Amino acid sequence: GELTKNQASNAAQVGAHKLFGNKNNTVNVSQSAGDLNGKNISSGRADVKDSVTPNTVYNNKTIVKGGTNFGNVNAGYGDSGTQEVHHNGLSFEDSSKGAVVNGNISAGYSLSGNVHDNTVTTNDTIVNGNAYGGEAANGNADANTITLNDGKVTGDVKGAKASGSATNNSVNLKGTARVDGNVYAADASSGSGNSVNFHSGSVGGTIYGLSNTSGTNNSLNVYNASTQKTAGDIANLNVLNFDGISNANGSAATAALNLTTAGNTDINNAKFQLNGIDYDPSNDSYGSLNIEEGKEYHLIRNAGNTFTNFTEKAKQTTQEFTLKNSTTYDIMLKGLIKSSDDQSILIQGSKLTSRNITGGEFGNDEINRYNPIPNPVINVVNEDPSNPTDFNGLDIDGGNNSTVNLTGGNNIGNITGGAGSTLNVGKNTTNPATPNSITARNIGGFDDINIFMPPTVKDGDSMIKLTDPTANTDLSNMRGKITAYVSGNTDVGDTSTIHLIDKQGSGRLLLPDPSHLQTRVQQGATIDYETYAMVDANGRALDLRFSGKRRV
Repeated sequence: GELTKNQASNAAQVGAHKLFGNKNNTVNVSQSAGDLNGKNISSGRADVKDSVTPNTVYNNKTIVKGGTNFGNVNAGYGDSGTQEVHHNGLSFEDSSKGAVVNGNISAGYSLSGNVHDNTVTTNDTIVNGNAYGGEAANGNADANTITLNDGKVTGDVKGAKASGSATNNSVNLKGTARVDGNVYAADASSGSGNSVNFHSGSVGGTIYGLSNTSGTNNSLNVYNASTQKTAGDIANLNVLNFDGISNANGSAATAALNLTTAGNTDINNAKFQLNGIDYDPSNDSYGSLNIEEGKEYHLIRNAGNTFTNFTEKAKQTTQEFTLKNSTTYDIMLKGLIKSSDDQSILIQGSKLTSRNITGGEFGNDEINRYNPIPNPVINVVNEDPSNPTDFNGLDIDGGNNSTVNLTGGNNIGNITGGAGSTLNVGKNTTNPATPNSITARNIGGFDDINIFMPPTVKDGDSMIKLTDPTANTDLSNMRGKITAYVSGNTDVGDTSTIHLIDKQGSGRLLLPDPSHLQTRVQQGATIDYETYAMVDANGRALDLRFSGKRRV
C-alpha cells in the first residue's frame, strides 16, 4: 500500500497494510508495475516502537525497476519527532528508463533532525518536480548525493537542502541529463565542501555552490571539459575546476562552460583549477594538460555580458607595451585572464594580447598590472600605418627607467618619464618618425630625448608638435641630452630648417644648456650642406638648421 505518514504503531491498521519500519527495508517497484496513478513511494519510516534506534531512519532502499506516473518517491522519510535519517538509497534501474515522477524525489527527509549519507540515482527518469539527495527541514545535511543519468528534472536539483549547515554533499550530472531549474550543491544557511560534478548534460538555471554567499570550498567540477557544457549561470562557488581542457577549447565559441544568462556572472573570487591542480601562471603542466605558448584555452563564456569579482592571475613575459589607440594596448601575456571583449575567461600560454586601458591614462597601473616591469618599453604606434591614430588626449607616464618610442600618434596627451627615462621620437635609426604626423599636448621628465629623422625630411617639417595652449615645456634641467639623428636631407634651397620640437600655443620651450644638445649623422647619409646645428628658435621650437648648400 501507499505510505503517506506515521502512525502511532507500524502494525497493520484496520483497512490498511502494515507499514514498514525505520531501518533495513527494501521496496522494489517491479518492471511490470505500470501506471501508479500518482502514488507516493518510500521504504523507511520513523517507528516509535523501535526501542534500539527509535530516532533514526536508516539503511532503507527504494528500487524502481518499472512503473510510471509516480507521486513523490523517497527512501528514508521521517516526518514526526526528531529523526536522524541516514544511509538510505533511491535508485531507478536501467529497466525503468522513461519513468515519469509527477512529484519530488529524495533519498532522505527529516522534518526535525539531521540527514546524511543518502543517495539518489536516476536513469533517464523524468521528474516533474524537484530532486534532492537529502533534506533536513530543521537540521543539518551532510554527505548526501544525487546522480542524474540522462532524463530531465523540471524543477531544482539539490545535493542537500537544510535549514542549518550542509557539508560534503554532491550533485552529479551525466549523459543527457537536463535540469530546467537551478542546481545547488547545497541549499543551506552555511556549508563547505559541497560540489556539482558536471560530466555532461545541460542546466537551464543557475549552478550554485551554496544558496548564499557564506560558504567555503564549494566547487563546480566541469569534467570532459573539451566538450562544451551549457548552463544559465553560476553563483556562490569557491572552486572552479576544469578537467579535460584541450586544444578543442581554443576559442570563445568552444569554451568549456557556456553561460546563457542575460546578466553578468559573479565569479565570487573563486579559485580556478585545471585537472584538480590550482592554476599558477608560473606552472604550465597540469596532469595530462600542458599549456602551450601562443595557445588559448577558454574556460567560461558569457556572450554579451562580463564577469564580476574575478581577478586575473597572469604574468607579463616581456617589458614591451604597444599602444595602438586611446583605449587598448598589446603585451606578451600568459595566465588566467578575461578576453579583450570581457566576455570570456581563459587561460593562455605566452602570446601577444590586447588589454583595455582602465584608468583613463596609461601609467603605473597598466605597467605593473600583472607583475612589476622595472624597465618598461612603451611603443606608441598608428593602428593604421598609413593614417595617424587619434589618441584622444591620452596621457602616457612611463615612470622611472622607461623608454617611450613614438613612431605614430596624433593628439596624444602629456608624455612624461622619470629618472633614467628616454623619449624617442621614432624608435631607432632604422625606424625613424614620419614628419608632421606626431602631436602631443606636452612632454617632460625624461633624462634623454632622441629624435630619429628619415632621409626624406625637408625644410619646414616638424618631428613632434606640442599643442598645450598655455603651459611651458620645461626641458631646462634634463640630466642627459637631446640628440638629433640625421640620415639625410634632400632639400635644394640654400638653407633647410627642421623643427625637431615644434612648440604651439603661448607657452615657451625651455631648453637645457647647449652642451646637452647634439647632432649625429648616420653612416652613409647624404647631406649637401656645409653646416648644420641645433638652434633655440626663441622658445618657439628646437630647430635643426642646415646652411651652405654645396653646388655641383
